[in-house]
Amino acid sequence: PCYWEMHATPRGQQATYFYPSFGRFGLPSNFDTDSGLRVAATVEGTINNGADRDCGWAVEFAIPVSDLARRTDTPWGAGTAWSVLAGRYNYGRYNQACELTSHPTLAVTDFHDRTKYAVLTLERSVSGHEE
Repeated sequence: PCYWEMHATPRGQQATYFYPSFGRFGLPSNFDTDSGLRVAATVEGTINNGADRDCGWAVEFAIPVSDLARRTDTPWGAGTAWSVLAGRYNYGRYNQACELTSHPTLAVTDFHDRTKYAVLTLERSVSGHEE
């Protein structure tokens, strides 16, 4: 019933939320500064410079598995399955409105509808290491 929500910006700012259940959605206690999340962002362009048009940006999230799994009954390891969704809010000078995209693609954009998340199944690799 629980889930993590992680945010990052082109400047590498970050925020993490942990929801112990959907009934606790939106409470101030969900803000979690002790998640171990690290982000790295790169920008193809110049942030907040209206004189040019940026080409895009990329972000990478890294969080220790021990921090990710410490608040759930689902273990992390071969043979377990987790639900995941990557969502994006795209605000820009040349956009008519905020663009919302995700993977998996959602028929109705609701990043909190956990029933529509993709299933990530963890397996042991041929070398014996968990991936």
